[in-house]
Amino acid sequence: MFGLPEHYESLEIDSKASPEEIERAYQKRVAELRVSLMEDAPEDLAEVEAAHSVLGDPAQRAAYDASVRKAEEEEDKKNVELDAFLQQSAHRHRWSARGSSGLLDVFDAIWGVLKFFK
Repeated sequence: MFGLPEHYESLEIDSKASPEEIERAYQKRVAELRVSLMEDAPEDLAEVEAAHSVLGDPAQRAAYDASVRKAEEEEDKKNVELDAFLQQSAHRHRWSARGSSGLLDVFDAIWGVLKFFK
């Protein structure tokens, strides 16, 4: 998610989980992963440990939650801008299809969309 670790998913809990729920989920996931024969269990265990470290500390959890909210807001803003661009591009394409350089319009649309993924 947005380049941030997905701590709530690592512990398989909701973002509104209480400290007690976080601790129970942590203990459960650690127990599952320690007996797991899956090849990636050590990596998953490291993710669970990191999630517990952040979510188990109120100050770190608040900072993490704020970072997640900010990333979600930025993603939403990009999606709104992309939607507006695509609607404008579609409108422009309808007009240019009746007349001039359709291929140039296609490249213009591609470059316009790519700017949202930098």
